[in-house]
Amino acid sequence: MKRYQLYLNQHSVSVVDAASEIVEMSRSKIIQNVIDRISQEIIDIATVKKTSRKKQYAILDKYAGFIDEGSRKKYNYSQTVDEIYNTI
Repeated sequence: MKRYQLYLNQHSVSVVDAASEIVEMSRSKIIQNVIDRISQEIIDIATVKKTSRKKQYAILDKYAGFIDEGSRKKYNYSQTVDEIYNTI
């Protein structure tokens, strides 16, 4: 474990001191636990955001590259566009 110095305002120190008396844990241990928990929550939130964004655009990824501009084949693009917007 590495030692770091951080500054807390008086209110935060009072809250941590009160909590340390209630749970009979050192001030340092409470601060370590809080930082660990908050860090994990931030990671979880970032992970969910990243995966939900992928799911949100998955339907569009399915249609990526379906238009071949070099082809002379006639294609009803508007029908496919309607399918995209109706599935979202």
